[in-house]
Amino acid sequence: MNIFDIVVGVIAILFLFKGLKRGFFIELAGFVALFLGLWISYSYYEFISVQYISQYLDWSEESLQIFSFFILFVIVVTLVHLLAKLITGFLKIIALGLVNRLFGGLFGLMKLLLLLIVFYLSLDYIDTFYSLKSEDWLEDSLVFQNTFGLYQNYFPALAELFEEHTRNI
Repeated sequence: MNIFDIVVGVIAILFLFKGLKRGFFIELAGFVALFLGLWISYSYYEFISVQYISQYLDWSEESLQIFSFFILFVIVVTLVHLLAKLITGFLKIIALGLVNRLFGGLFGLMKLLLLLIVFYLSLDYIDTFYSLKSEDWLEDSLVFQNTFGLYQNYFPALAELFEEHTRNI
């Protein structure tokens, strides 16, 4: 056990408590809102800037596109969060608040696992330039030993996708 394990442990406790406090649907909404907001904004920002916003603002094309991306993102995130609050309120009425909070804590830990996987993806990419995985602090880490196997076994397609996109940069 080393400092990396301690840092990840503290972060895990924070994610767990945040998930317990907010509940499953609010935690899930934050996760879904981010991806859905980015996807919808990316898919429709040009259409919105040309069809709607350009009629009201006399800005450059790039500024209109950035503004429409931002507006779409904020609208989607807000709508997803409002829906999650509505569902959470309904669960409190039917006395499922405790179940919602317990699953929220579990989901908070799952988000941390996803962040660790992104960290390992980045580490794999950086390792092609610098040999970081041979460092003692990483080899001695219990967290790294136990979760890196998950990354290698269950997310090889994600690693390939990451490598493909970084080659294009």
